[in-house]
Amino acid sequence: MMQKRVVTIIFGLLMLFSFINMVSADVDIDIQSIVIEEPADGIINDKDHILIKATMGNLGDTDWNSGYYVDTYINGKKYGSCSGTCELSDSPVNQGFKAGQLVDAYWASSATDREYLQLGENEIKFHLGFEEETEYVEKSIKFDISEGGLPELDLEITDGLIEISRINGEDVLGSIEAVIKNNGPVSFEDDVIHISFCISSENGELNLGCYGSFIDLRAGFCNPSTETCVLEPGQSITYSNEEHIDLINSRFEYGDYVINYYLDDVNGLENYKDTNSDNNYYYSNFEIDRDISEPPKENQTELILDEFSGIMMERMVKEKLDSRLYNKMKLCSNCGSLPQPSISLEEGDKSAIYNLYLHGQKVTSFIRPYSITQDAIINNPGNVLLNNNKVDGTNSINFLIPSEGNYFQNRYDILTPNQITDIRYKIVKEEGEYGSAYFFILEDDNIFNLDEIVQTFDEIVYDNSNLAGITPVPSYYAIVMPTVFSGLLGGEGTFYMGDNVISLNFGGEKYYDLHGREKIKGSFSHEYVHLLQSLEETGQYAIADNSGFFMEGMADGVSIFNGYRQWIDVIEDPIEPGCSQLVNQHVPHTLGRCIFKHLDQEGFLNEAFFNRLFHLSGDSYFIYTCDASLQDPSCTSELNRLLSFSANQDMSSFMETSLLANLDEVLIGQEAKFASQSEDSCSLIGLRKDGNFCSPEKRWIEQKSADEFCDNNFECSTNLCIDGKCVSSGVWQKFLSWLQKLFG
Repeated sequence: MMQKRVVTIIFGLLMLFSFINMVSADVDIDIQSIVIEEPADGIINDKDHILIKATMGNLGDTDWNSGYYVDTYINGKKYGSCSGTCELSDSPVNQGFKAGQLVDAYWASSATDREYLQLGENEIKFHLGFEEETEYVEKSIKFDISEGGLPELDLEITDGLIEISRINGEDVLGSIEAVIKNNGPVSFEDDVIHISFCISSENGELNLGCYGSFIDLRAGFCNPSTETCVLEPGQSITYSNEEHIDLINSRFEYGDYVINYYLDDVNGLENYKDTNSDNNYYYSNFEIDRDISEPPKENQTELILDEFSGIMMERMVKEKLDSRLYNKMKLCSNCGSLPQPSISLEEGDKSAIYNLYLHGQKVTSFIRPYSITQDAIINNPGNVLLNNNKVDGTNSINFLIPSEGNYFQNRYDILTPNQITDIRYKIVKEEGEYGSAYFFILEDDNIFNLDEIVQTFDEIVYDNSNLAGITPVPSYYAIVMPTVFSGLLGGEGTFYMGDNVISLNFGGEKYYDLHGREKIKGSFSHEYVHLLQSLEETGQYAIADNSGFFMEGMADGVSIFNGYRQWIDVIEDPIEPGCSQLVNQHVPHTLGRCIFKHLDQEGFLNEAFFNRLFHLSGDSYFIYTCDASLQDPSCTSELNRLLSFSANQDMSSFMETSLLANLDEVLIGQEAKFASQSEDSCSLIGLRKDGNFCSPEKRWIEQKSADEFCDNNFECSTNLCIDGKCVSSGVWQKFLSWLQKLFG
């Protein structure tokens, strides 16, 4: 099986220029320097992450307004290119650059990438060229990669813990935990443990999906005063997942279930060699019993009082706030004096106190405002300031400033020397035709037109539901917050929370006022599509997608088709053929966006396409083997089958010319050829079509039934070959949850 490339292409910061004595002596464009930023000591071992920065710019006193491009070469092989609307340091390369402008371009990879890198000496070259000009500049940096040098590690999942409560006659999942032990021989620290779990019914008929998260022990993200940040040999740590509990409970039926836990060595454990793979899996089972003779399940849309805000809320909204937000804010009304760290802004020395409240209570855990100026932590009592901008243990910060002013990137808050700035939030409910929205806004807010926003939400849910062919329009319940609160939920704080509840992050009041009015439409539309995808009638469970890339691309595709987002906001527009060239290609969103951008660009996205995609026929589409470059033949054949069903036509040619166009022979073994074949011949080994598969001899052969001998999954009608035999469809569904390795 092909080894997945662990490469992070940070293209959006990809390379810039050097151009010597161009046209006029007043224009002086050059690549100033290339430096190794990671590892910080410049000594690279074969498991290290590498980050290289090139600084380039126009040192002259005259603007250069023509476009340019930058190509990157690794050991003489072209790696990537930045041109057209590609941005470097937030500046599009097709706009040239101003006099005195400098930009930073980055290249990043893992030292294990043997497609481009090698043990021993390596060379990275930046090539800067200009549109309609023959001049160019090149500059290189060389470095050595040494073998070994990193410790072995043996992490083991020793136990899986399931908490089930009996509520109103039904078993309800309360928590999912896994105990991870360090068997040695070295301590585990300053790194991330990625863990995922998959749940399915014991008979294999119901697949509840795979879900993932991580334990972050990195310095600055882990608080040693309250958390375990170093896992010593023989010591254990418990992983607990709360984020997906509501969604999982909504999918349960009566019966017996199995749960499979996995440690993921690909995206985490960056400072270590691969851990012991024999210990990376743990299996457990449990039963969900629901007695229909007992009282029925509580009405989730029933209005109940949220005593904290005084608002009558839908039950599931209150439960989300109680379990997912209020507890993380660590609200208190009688908590006395708390530690007060000091942060200097612009080397100021005048004290300005900044306090945060929600409905009059102190918010003692939040994301601190982003400074737009130079800042420095002066003191940090109780380690309440973490390096990820999180504050944990106080509601009060002492900012040292030179004078009165606004010092924050996305907020309008004013700091005044020798005065206290109290930031006081409240929750306001606004009802719409198809749902409700809960806004966390300032008590003296004059920014938000809540009625207008909810009317927009109503338009979005109607349009998206209509495009999906789903009636009646499913209700929505939106929780809209600034980053200071939503950042506590993880990631950007914008996601579908289950039970028709959507979390939205509007940034800060300044950001919303200047940029966010349109962006919040796209964010809400994207998450509402995820709500639609979760409905049983859409058949989306049939898409076995390991990291959600297809679902993410589909959510953007719907939002853009209906006019609530633009492609240029999320990906290159127009986009070049192929998907392996993209920036941040290992981010699930990017691969999905690439697929749907090509579909849109080639004219396949229309109402009929989305209607069929939202009403899958009951067949399963096993695209969980897809990597960022679409190199796995089982993946490409299944993806072709899914797209062909949705488009109601054979999409083989589209796969070849649009999605797989830039794959090298080294990567795929041959150029992918789907079309122009004779009746019996084929080119892409593993392609499945009309009950046949493309054999290693490049001939179409009928797929095999259960218990027949096989060598590859694609030979079987169920797409599963175990121990040399095809496995039946029922058993396949059971095994599917074990094979899915990442996020659900």
